[in-house]
Amino acid sequence: MVSVAFPTILSVLLMILLGFILSRTLLENEAFWSGVSRLCYWILFPVLLFDIISETSLSGGVVLPIILILTSALLVIILLSILACYLSGFERSSASSVIQGSFRHNGFIGFAIAPGLLGTIGTELAAICIAILVPITNIAAVIIMIVYNRQDANTKISRFLLKEITRNPLIIAVVLGLLFNYFEMALPTFATLTFELLGDGALSLLLLCVGAGLVPSFSAARIAPLFVAILMKLIIFPAMVVTAGIWAGLPADIMIILAIFAAMPCAVSAFPLAKQLGGNAPLMADIIVLQTVFSLPLSFLWLFVVS
Repeated sequence: MVSVAFPTILSVLLMILLGFILSRTLLENEAFWSGVSRLCYWILFPVLLFDIISETSLSGGVVLPIILILTSALLVIILLSILACYLSGFERSSASSVIQGSFRHNGFIGFAIAPGLLGTIGTELAAICIAILVPITNIAAVIIMIVYNRQDANTKISRFLLKEITRNPLIIAVVLGLLFNYFEMALPTFATLTFELLGDGALSLLLLCVGAGLVPSFSAARIAPLFVAILMKLIIFPAMVVTAGIWAGLPADIMIILAIFAAMPCAVSAFPLAKQLGGNAPLMADIIVLQTVFSLPLSFLWLFVVS
């Protein structure tokens, strides 16, 4: 599996690197990348998610263990990161960014890797992981950021959560996909073909946008919080997920996808959220950059463990 994973993960890494280089050479216009990112976030990836989730076989024997493992690990890593920030004495805005960086996932990267490892099964399992992670992590991130950075937390939480749930295209795509799946509904053929065409271009553009969105601005003062965020997200969280999966005796294909998604870096969308809700945005940017750099090589470690 590791030999199969190498070219797959390397190709994803090269796509991200290409996006980073293009955004600083041939395509330096920030408005261009902002537009492409919005297209991917609001249209292309939600369409791809809906298309796959609506047609994926969601048997309880597959979905239930993934739900239990991922949700339990998310809860534990949030509590551990809160404790680590408290013991380390991080100020509140930095702590909120570290905590967010400890549990949010860049599902775009995992979704790009999964088909190269397991084909169609990998894509379907990746869709299940995203369907579980997207609602939980987006809602938890809003709560964490507001509690740590706002005084009128009760009012802000209800308002921002309502906005997050009703306007987040990924959550909407997941919910609609699950409804279509459960009630065995189908779109007209022309709509299905249109969705497939839109989805085909999603992953390539998403990976380029991930690279273009990396904005390194490292400072010695951020070493401690960066270390905590990387330790929590790329070492402790995957260790919990992989250990739980092995203990539960899950099949190899599920273990491979769990290992990949557990080792994914923090989502790029964590940066604008930190900026909007009073978090330490420069620290958040550094967390995203370093986790992205380290996550792909570390994926080999976790794939080696499960294989």
